[in-house]
Amino acid sequence: MILRDPIWSNFDKPVSLKRQLEEVMMGLNENKIAQKKQEKLSLKETIAGHRMLWDRLAVTGGDSKELALRDIGETRAINGDCYACQQSKENSTYDGLACSICVFDWPGGSCNAKGGLWYMWEEADDIVKRSALAREIRDVPLKQLVKKALINEALDAADALIQEAKEEVNA
Repeated sequence: MILRDPIWSNFDKPVSLKRQLEEVMMGLNENKIAQKKQEKLSLKETIAGHRMLWDRLAVTGGDSKELALRDIGETRAINGDCYACQQSKENSTYDGLACSICVFDWPGGSCNAKGGLWYMWEEADDIVKRSALAREIRDVPLKQLVKKALINEALDAADALIQEAKEEVNA
């Protein structure tokens, strides 16, 4: 079967169905490669994304995380529709969930443990309850180690600015 290929500027060029399928598959493979090459989330992006996502869910109450991600303008594929899960997955060699290296200090040790905040949010069917849980999830504190890393990053940035200013003065 011969079809005309609308992709090419030369519309008179006949293209076989097999060739069109090959091009579609090539495009899908390029998409997968692009997703794999997606830059890792920084610590700041993870924290800010988490706060924005759950703030949106606190406002809407009944939305899914997928809809909330779209509403806040997220275009990347986020593992489990969760910035913390994405960041943990990117920094782990383990194939499954990497909850042990999550940046947040979840009450009970994990968000998805029975009785955990996310678990309760997921199970709740009342919008008011879901909103309240979303606010709690938004405000979950960072682990101490993460706080120290952020402080050290800020100090390093300050040191770099001081060094730059000294070089300008001495120039």
